[in-house]
Amino acid sequence: MSEKEALLKLLEDEDQKIATIAISKLLQYGPEIFPALRELQESANPLIRQRVHQIEAILEKKICLKDFIKRIENDEILIWEDLIFLNSIYYPELRRSDLQSSMEEAYKNLSSGEFNTAKLCNYMKDKSYYVPKNDILDSGINLISSVLINGEGSPLMLCIIAQLLGRRFHWPFQIVLHKGHHCLIDNHKMLIEPAHNWKCTLIDEKIKAHPCSEKGLILTVIANLYLSALVEGQLKILHTLSTLMSKISNTELADFPYPIGKHNDNILSTNNNESS
Repeated sequence: MSEKEALLKLLEDEDQKIATIAISKLLQYGPEIFPALRELQESANPLIRQRVHQIEAILEKKICLKDFIKRIENDEILIWEDLIFLNSIYYPELRRSDLQSSMEEAYKNLSSGEFNTAKLCNYMKDKSYYVPKNDILDSGINLISSVLINGEGSPLMLCIIAQLLGRRFHWPFQIVLHKGHHCLIDNHKMLIEPAHNWKCTLIDEKIKAHPCSEKGLILTVIANLYLSALVEGQLKILHTLSTLMSKISNTELADFPYPIGKHNDNILSTNNNESS
């Protein structure tokens, strides 16, 4: 019996500690363990089925994480897919089809008559898509599912949703930074500000706006979610986002702020000296 076969056999052990050790070692095989796991999916033993599902879920998450990082590094951004992936870190059980149906409903509502910037802005206002004045570090305003359901979102997330809607009707928008907020600019030089109730202003030379790359947008969403997880104390999510950021930036997790990285005793010592 090979080591792999022996470890798979241990999945039926009623001792959870033994099963946990077996699961840990099986995960080290990576995707090559999938064929063996598939053979056990229909096992009559519920313990085996449960543990097989657990291993598959962990491996699939690791694969998705690796693929996401690779695409970000290569500037192969798929903004909708990337937002769904980030959403899955918080809500892994949420189905992609549910998010897609929300967008399809919006497309349907906008499909009648001629599409233009004014029509889009009126639609966003009618559907109560707005930027909250408080709770700017709430994770929900940077998660596509929460924004689509509640209408409350960061200027960046509202811009992305509006841009996606515009693309369906061949009406392009550029996402820009203007006075510290993400805004939109259409092909007619109209500046749209979600943070100011979708206000539209014709651009002149006095208006300063800085174009944002799609990679920059995704990295900003990740950074915002990281800050939210830090404030909300969601350690598991914080660790996943920190791993993402460390891989993309080629830094060590140990260099991240506590509680992910090491506790900086020097800072504490400095603060104590200042207070004494």
